[in-house]
Amino acid sequence: MKMRKSEERKSKEILRLLPKDKTIKILDIGCGLGGVTNYLFEDGYRNIEGFDLNSNKINKAKEDYPKINFWISDAFDIDYSKYDLIYAWGSFYYMENVKKLLIKINKEMKEGSLLIFSIPNICSLNKRIKSFFGISPINEKVYPVLPLTFKRARKLIESLDFKNKEITSYHNDGILDFMPIKSLNSHIIVKLEKGTSIVRNR
Repeated sequence: MKMRKSEERKSKEILRLLPKDKTIKILDIGCGLGGVTNYLFEDGYRNIEGFDLNSNKINKAKEDYPKINFWISDAFDIDYSKYDLIYAWGSFYYMENVKKLLIKINKEMKEGSLLIFSIPNICSLNKRIKSFFGISPINEKVYPVLPLTFKRARKLIESLDFKNKEITSYHNDGILDFMPIKSLNSHIIVKLEKGTSIVRNR
């Protein structure tokens, strides 16, 4: 299945954040149709699997990418201790109890493992433009949970026990890559390593 440009760009951004060791065990939370999961699989990360609550999407993912283990599950029913890296690229948009899930993942993750997730930035340039013209920057049907600002992202993770807490951003269409003001990018990226807490921004 051919990927959309935005999905390919998202996949490349995730790939940039991954460790070079391609033998690690990876979990894709809310994998949807499995396109991103397969992109990483084809790049050499063969020990990767994904789940989603949407049975139609999982069935399609199984059909399109039979070499990858996909299954139907709620994020709160997963044992996260088995993985070296866990990522949620888009799936947290739809969850109302993200903080509760982060606490569970944090508790179960093994020492040295990584968690990477992305959330829409409510203060991005495109959302500011929408607000200027009187258009709501939030589609409540798409985002039941409000997108974050950098301040909210820091608050969301400040109480969690992670050795490194790195917050950065990217723009999903590439148009604003030249911009030095990263707080205006469309998505906030949080990268967490299990252990004792040190917060970093870049």
